[in-house]
Amino acid sequence: TETTPETEEPKEEVSPALDDEACSLTVSKVTIDATTFSIDPATKKPTWIVRASDGSTFFTIVLRGAEGGDKPDQMKGEFGAEQRSPAAASVSVMLQTECEAHGDHYHCGPTYLADKGSFEFTKADARVGGRIAGKFSTNAIAVTLKKGVGTPVANGKTVCARAVSIDAELSAPN
Repeated sequence: TETTPETEEPKEEVSPALDDEACSLTVSKVTIDATTFSIDPATKKPTWIVRASDGSTFFTIVLRGAEGGDKPDQMKGEFGAEQRSPAAASVSVMLQTECEAHGDHYHCGPTYLADKGSFEFTKADARVGGRIAGKFSTNAIAVTLKKGVGTPVANGKTVCARAVSIDAELSAPN
């Protein structure tokens, strides 16, 4: 008689454990304020930018692609050490809290960068008028930014974003 090997059940991917007890503020729903798609003239790399807010907490989510490409370098993954250099990360999430309007600009309090968590984008069209869609969850840590590098603030707070969804039309940069 022939035997067949047992097959394993597919395992669901698990993102790094996100500690809710560490959260000084938790956000799960945002309002999309602006989205852009552009190709950097110097590097020829495509860039998708989403600016969103939840009251006085502002988010900037950036996806970057390879030179001449039409997709982000990563559509799904885990946040990690590359977040400390947000301008170089293939996917970056930066938050600013305590933002208050002052005429034509805002004054904001602390800056936070994604530290742990995961993201999955299901759509990132490489054209103005296209769409960007996805979701992410992260524990973002307080940092000071100097020369494009985030240094964690000693005893800094953590802002948590849980299952934040994005689905918006892409426009041209202003």
